[in-house]
Amino acid sequence: MSNLAQRPLRKRSHEWIDARSLEMATLIAAKIRRKPELFESARVNLQRWKQTRKPWPRALQEWEEIIERFDRETVLNLLTEDSEEGRRRRQSDPFCGILTEAERKGILLKYEALGT
Repeated sequence: MSNLAQRPLRKRSHEWIDARSLEMATLIAAKIRRKPELFESARVNLQRWKQTRKPWPRALQEWEEIIERFDRETVLNLLTEDSEEGRRRRQSDPFCGILTEAERKGILLKYEALGT
């Protein structure tokens, strides 16, 4: 659990959303470490989005550059970085589709119960 989620969180606050997003990213990174072939889905998502999102958003261009420039472990570390930059990047990360619906719902339900 992130540093954010270790203290009481006000439901739907920026901190609450950021902690939930970091936990999802951490679970995504763990799955990719166990099954490295899942990493390719981020590239596929970016390629698909690039065809439909005009103009190409700077945030997605940044992810495309990160994925092309760095090794998988560095990319996963950037995805799970508990910092202002990490929080900003997670708002538009291309790693959707890696978590199962049950995994995603489990985190969403956990955070619904967590907030005050």
